[in-house]
Amino acid sequence: MTGLTDTQVSELIFHPTAPLTMYLGTTNGNIFTSVDGGESWSYVAQPIRHIREMAVNPFDEHTLWASEFVIPATPPTVTSTARSTNISHTTWITVPYPGGDGSYSSPQHINFPPVSWSESFSQTTYLIGLDGEPSYVSNDDGQAWNPFATQITSGSGLAFHPTLSSMMYIGDMAQGVWRTTDGGTSWQVVNQGLTAMAPTRLATVPGQPDIVYGAIPVTSEGIYKATQGGAKWTFLPIPGVACWGDGCSVLADPFTPNRVYVTDQGYGKIFRSDDGGQTWPHSVKIIHAPYDGCLVSTQALEADPQNPGTLLAGILAVCDDFTSWEGDIYRSTDYGETWMTTLSIGQVISPVTDIAYDALTPTIVYAATNSNNAGGMLKSMDGGQTWQPMGETVPALDFVQSIAVEQSSPYRVFVWSSHGDGLYVSEDHGTSWAQAAAPLLDKDVKQILCTPQHPSFLYAATSDGLYRSMDGAQGWERASGVLGYVPIYSLATVTATGRVILYAGTTGGYVESGQTQVLGSVNDGGTLVNAGVYRYTTHSTREVYLPLVVKGYLP
Repeated sequence: MTGLTDTQVSELIFHPTAPLTMYLGTTNGNIFTSVDGGESWSYVAQPIRHIREMAVNPFDEHTLWASEFVIPATPPTVTSTARSTNISHTTWITVPYPGGDGSYSSPQHINFPPVSWSESFSQTTYLIGLDGEPSYVSNDDGQAWNPFATQITSGSGLAFHPTLSSMMYIGDMAQGVWRTTDGGTSWQVVNQGLTAMAPTRLATVPGQPDIVYGAIPVTSEGIYKATQGGAKWTFLPIPGVACWGDGCSVLADPFTPNRVYVTDQGYGKIFRSDDGGQTWPHSVKIIHAPYDGCLVSTQALEADPQNPGTLLAGILAVCDDFTSWEGDIYRSTDYGETWMTTLSIGQVISPVTDIAYDALTPTIVYAATNSNNAGGMLKSMDGGQTWQPMGETVPALDFVQSIAVEQSSPYRVFVWSSHGDGLYVSEDHGTSWAQAAAPLLDKDVKQILCTPQHPSFLYAATSDGLYRSMDGAQGWERASGVLGYVPIYSLATVTATGRVILYAGTTGGYVESGQTQVLGSVNDGGTLVNAGVYRYTTHSTREVYLPLVVKGYLP
């Protein structure tokens, strides 16, 4: 690929009518073009600061649009959108902000109607807002904007009917699919057969096994709560919270069942409800300098099992125009009202991905980090007040994504590393580490979890299905039933009258009669597994999965 001098690619598109012509945008705002299918590239321009999305108007093959994505700030940082006006794309015009006040601070999906709608739509442009931002439509190449699909707050894409200009569809990460048959004046949910969405985070309530909370990676303000063992789901609105990416972290207080915590993905806030999620009067920004103005996500949130009101939060801070990715750990002793950083190890660490308390000695806490900076695994001997590096001689521990602590003897600690070395285990509370006998190297693991029983079972949620080990990762078996063969993205466990209940979130799929996963195709001899949350429990002498579907449009 000759001529490409900037490798920080953020967007790559093909020209809609010229098959070998491509446009490439970078995080530095540069645009390159290729007319030979990517063999060689030529610099075009730098119309804005950070290319987030580009699109070519199909009615005019020389009109190229570009929008940028900037780090959220207070007050919001303005996001620019521009369009080129000449064949070489060296002249650009800034598009006025849809809201008129310069506060549109999130990425925008740029959409043009199909040519088959007629030439009267040649200057029509749709901007579908992300992260809770509104959507707009312009009929004059972006000079003036009108609100569009105002009731849809989590739009993830716009689709056009190939011939009927009155019919459009919007995918909504909170509500499913919306359709308009009158050109956007009114919208209806059309989810028949689209049964569920899959939470990326699940949380159970100690002492109340029939309640479970689910965070779905959407931009709508809220989470889901299930009662009656998951038979009924309701949406809990949380004004101001954003759950995108891997979704918000959700935590039920181990001492006060009605107290629930939810983290924000972007502004470093912790939201608290004291009535089971009905109201959320408490909202605290946990971060301090030097992370003011950074994009902050709380990746991990855990409660001290011995001290009421004590919480630990691990963060990801993206700063300096996406060039710095750092981590930190904060501690609260007053139910999340105030927070203080606890790190004093003398170095910047990578984003914190998970936190877990030791089951035998809860004053011991483990923290995992993943990616660019030093840090690796961290260990605290005083309940998270101070931290020291751990497992420094094992390179794979610099890339840990998930921690699972055995809840009964021998109280082993398991970690999953994304560095290609798979599963590691410590039998001495983190002093020494060894690769597990069966490390699940060929699996895309999303989460590992130990159940609260003796012996404690180790579960692995993977894109290939749910796996279980009953011997400390000496060997693995697929979980019984179809959930052993479909992608699993989240796990949570709770005890009830001597029984262990496991909740699992899945995107679903088809499973053949021979228990082989078939994704993306329909097989008449197989079983359709709907997306949603499933409950795994024991009834007498048999184990069964009970489907608990999370429907985004339930009242």
